[in-house]
Order: sequence, then structure tokens, then C-alpha cells
Amino acid sequence: MNYVYILFSKTLNQFYVGETVDIEDRITQHNSGFYDSAFTKKASD
Repeated sequence: MNYVYILFSKTLNQFYVGETVDIEDRITQHNSGFYDSAFTKKASD
């Protein structure tokens, strides 16, 4: 099953839309800064 998710950063006042097959793993990746250019790495909130 695929998931579509939306993240919002108050500090950037911006939405991020993504998709994944493993939502729990993807949230962990976002929160840990797994990708160098990840939205949540820039946003940090």
C-alpha cells in the first residue's frame, strides 16, 4: 500500500507532500535528517 503524506513547517510557512510505501520508516528518515536535502532538515520544526 502506498501512502501520501503532507508535512507543514511553521518556520518556513511551507507544505511538503511526499509518498512512501512504509510511512513509519519515512517519518523516521525525515526526523533524523537521513537525506541531506530533506525538507525537514531545512525546517527543523
